[in-house]
Amino acid sequence: MIKKWFHILMFLLVVSLSCDSTEQAMESSVVTCDDGVMNGDETGVDCGGSCNINCLSGNTLEGVVVSVIELTSGEEHTLTGPLLIRDGGELIIQAGTTIKAQKGNDVYIAIAQGGKLFAYGREDAPIVITSAEENPQPGDWGGIVICGDAPINSGLVSRSGLLDLFYGGEDADDSSGFIRYLRVEYAGAEYNDTSNFSGITFYGVGRFTTFNNVQSYNSLGNGFNIVGGTVAPENLVAIGSAESAFKVGEGWNGVGNRWYASNFLTAGLELGNNNEDVSALPTSSGILREISLLGPSQQGAIVLNDGGGLFQIEETFTTSFDLGIQIDGLEASNLVDDGAFNITNIEFSDIGPNFVPTNYNGSNTTFYTENTTLGAGNKDLAPDWAQQWATGF
Repeated sequence: MIKKWFHILMFLLVVSLSCDSTEQAMESSVVTCDDGVMNGDETGVDCGGSCNINCLSGNTLEGVVVSVIELTSGEEHTLTGPLLIRDGGELIIQAGTTIKAQKGNDVYIAIAQGGKLFAYGREDAPIVITSAEENPQPGDWGGIVICGDAPINSGLVSRSGLLDLFYGGEDADDSSGFIRYLRVEYAGAEYNDTSNFSGITFYGVGRFTTFNNVQSYNSLGNGFNIVGGTVAPENLVAIGSAESAFKVGEGWNGVGNRWYASNFLTAGLELGNNNEDVSALPTSSGILREISLLGPSQQGAIVLNDGGGLFQIEETFTTSFDLGIQIDGLEASNLVDDGAFNITNIEFSDIGPNFVPTNYNGSNTTFYTENTTLGAGNKDLAPDWAQQWATGF
């Protein structure tokens, strides 16, 4: 009798273990591709197998990063698809490194909330991310997208128009890394029927992100697009932009110093609040100093639109425009009326017979003051701080 019960108990134990392993196998066979865990037939974390993203292999860059990867100048690196740096992941790029991006709108570098980009370029050894094509063209690849946790005015947290990533939050001091002496070339691929990548796009990036001495060169979209946040970029160069050189909005609240732009289609400096809710809070605001904008362009040197913003612009050099300052829309015009938008010391150089300083016809006739200025450093010439590492002047 005892022997019989022993066999029964052993049978039940085997069945139980078999069920457990079957459940575990079923769980491990579920592929999610976005949970930060290697499961199913994935060959890495959220990559390989049934996922659409390949895993990092050798010097080929494509996949999801949740740890730390470092790129050095002694090797050739090729960006072959989407490279996503998730929360906890870090992409470190050493001075002098060149990354060649294969052609395609699914080729880009994205930093998700909590991820970090450390680009340690130097003036004599900038980091260059460029097209791998033999005859590169604007829009050959996507660009760089950085998402942070700083405040925006499209909700506490929102989803990015590019790549549908979370961005925004309550941490104005958030940091997405350290980026300096970086050139991004031939980016701006068409994302969908209505939008393009920019050279670099900031979504809710915080003020503790170091971002200076960076160039967008020959982008098929904007050069730089700042969507909310508090990031404070310095020493920016945008040469060749099929849209605006610098676009700022969605509640950005920061400071920008020394921005230089030429060969752009829409505007040199496009400032706004929110294109879907012009009265959204917090209102875009900031101080911009030492700007050089080289025309011509379709909409003018400086455009205030999408509800405007509380901006103070100081020391701006412009040349070869038909329109200096465009105030677009009733809300933007009202801000000018109220003295909330001011331009101190702007120079309009090389103007034609049809030049108009501004289309604004409201009551505040002193919202801008004209004076000679060096703009970003050398008027329309390459600034001293950019001559060694930037290109296309």
